[in-house]
Amino acid sequence: MKKVIIIFLILFNTVIHAQIKILFDATKAEAAGNADWVIDADAHNIGYSSGPAVLGGGNESNPQRIPTPLQSTITSSTVGTYWQGGLSSWGIDLVKKSYVVETLPYNGSITYNNTSNQQDLSNYKVFIVCEPNILFTVAEKIAILQFVQNGGGLFMISDHITSDRNNDNWDSPLIWNDLLNNNSIQANPFGIIFDTVDFSQTSTNVANLPTDTLLHGPMGNVTSVMWSNGTSMKLNTTVNPTVKGIVYKTGSSNTGTTNVMVARANYGAGKVVAIGDSSPCDDGSGDTGDVLYDGWIADASGNHERLIINATIWLANSPSTPTSVASVSILPTALSFTVGDPASQLTATILPSNATNQTKTWSSDNLGVASVSTTGLVTPVAAGNCVITVTTQDGSHTANCSVTVTNAVGVNEISKSETVKIFPNPFTDKTTFVYNLNESKHIRLSIYDITGREIKVLCDDKQEKGEHSLSFGDRNLTIGIYYYRISVGDKNFTGKLVLTK
Repeated sequence: MKKVIIIFLILFNTVIHAQIKILFDATKAEAAGNADWVIDADAHNIGYSSGPAVLGGGNESNPQRIPTPLQSTITSSTVGTYWQGGLSSWGIDLVKKSYVVETLPYNGSITYNNTSNQQDLSNYKVFIVCEPNILFTVAEKIAILQFVQNGGGLFMISDHITSDRNNDNWDSPLIWNDLLNNNSIQANPFGIIFDTVDFSQTSTNVANLPTDTLLHGPMGNVTSVMWSNGTSMKLNTTVNPTVKGIVYKTGSSNTGTTNVMVARANYGAGKVVAIGDSSPCDDGSGDTGDVLYDGWIADASGNHERLIINATIWLANSPSTPTSVASVSILPTALSFTVGDPASQLTATILPSNATNQTKTWSSDNLGVASVSTTGLVTPVAAGNCVITVTTQDGSHTANCSVTVTNAVGVNEISKSETVKIFPNPFTDKTTFVYNLNESKHIRLSIYDITGREIKVLCDDKQEKGEHSLSFGDRNLTIGIYYYRISVGDKNFTGKLVLTK
C-alpha cells in the first residue's frame, strides 16, 4: 500500500506541474548582437539593423513557440545542448522539474486576457524576459503589470548600461525602468529600479535569510554570484514593503536598499524576481555565430543554476493566502497653498504593512484647484478648496487630505493709492521694486528662498510719502524661484520672483 501511495503522489505532483507553463519572451530583440537569450531556435534568419527583428535580415536565432526535440523526450540525464539557445539549459532544467516551457516568438504579442491570442499571458504562470532591447508599448506595460497583479510571476533580467544590441539607443536597464516608472497603473510598483552602471564582480554577500527559497530552495543553497558586466538595483520599501534584496555587491550592507544584485518582491497576487546581469543565464551554447560563455555552471561554481531555477520555482508556486488591506492613512491631512507655491508631497500608509496588494490611486475632486500625481505630489492651480483622496485597490479603503489654495494679497489691496511694480520678472541679473506711498509709513521688503529662509532684507525703515524704488540682485544666487514679502504698516503683500540665466 505504501508503494501505491508514493507512486500516486509522484504522479499527482507531475500532473500538477505539467499544468504550469512558463513563457520565455523573444519579442524584444533578445537574440540581437552577441546575445542568444532563447531556449531553442531551429531557424537563424532574422536580423536587427536598428530596432525590431527583420525576417531575412540576418542570421540571428529565430526561436519557434515549441522547442524541439519535444519536451516529452527529455529525461533526467538530458544535457543542456539538447536544444539550441543560450538559455537552453534553463529551459531543460525546468522540463526536468515537470514544467512546460514555450517561447513567445519575435512577432508574438504581449497581452493579458486577450482570448484571441493563444499565447496570452493569462495562459502562463511565469513570464521570463532576459535583457529586453526594445521598449515595451503602453499596452504591453499594462498587460505585464496586470499579469503580475493577478497572480503571475515575472522574471526581469537586465544587463549593464550601454549594452544596446539592436542599435536603437535603448539599453535594458533603461527599458525596464521605463516600464516601471512610465506606466498607467502605478509608478515603481515592485519597488525596484535598475542602476545605470556597468561593473564586474564575484560576490558572496548574500542576505541572511535562512527560509528564503531563492537562496535555499529545491536546487540547493546559493552562496555566490558572478557578474560579468552587469548592473545593480535600488529598492524602495516605501512604495512596495515586500521588496527584498537577496544578493548584494561586496562591501555593501546585505539588509540595505542599494547595490542590490538580486531582488524579489510581491505585487498584488503575483511575484517578481529581478537580476542585474544576463551572463548568469548564458549556458555557452546556442547560436554558433555569437560569442557566448558558460555562466550557467562554470561561473560561480554552479550557483547561477541553483539561484535561477530556485527563483523560477518560487515565481511558479502560488503565493500563500494573501494578506488583505485593513486601512490606509494619509499625511498630512490638510495642506494650504498660495497660488504659485511649489508642489507638496503626501504620504499614504497601508496597514498592515505586509498587505499583499499595495496598489493605490490618487485623485482630486477639483482639478481646477489642485492636481495630484500618481505618487501623491499635490500641485496648486487656482484659489479654492478641494479634497485629495487616496484609494487602495484592495478593499477600496480611502483617506483624504483637505487642500486650500488662496491668491496672494493683491498690491492694490494694500491701499488704492499705493501701487507696486516689479520689473523685470522673470529676471536674469537684477529686478527693481517701484512703489508709491500715500503717506509716511514703515516699510519692510524681504526676499526668501523656496524653503522659506529669509536671504535678504532690502528695506526695514520708515519712508516718506511719494515714489520709492529698491533693487534686488545677487550673482551668487542659483537659478530658481524666490519669494518676496512687502509689509506696509499692518498690511502685507507676498509674491514670486523667478531668476533665470
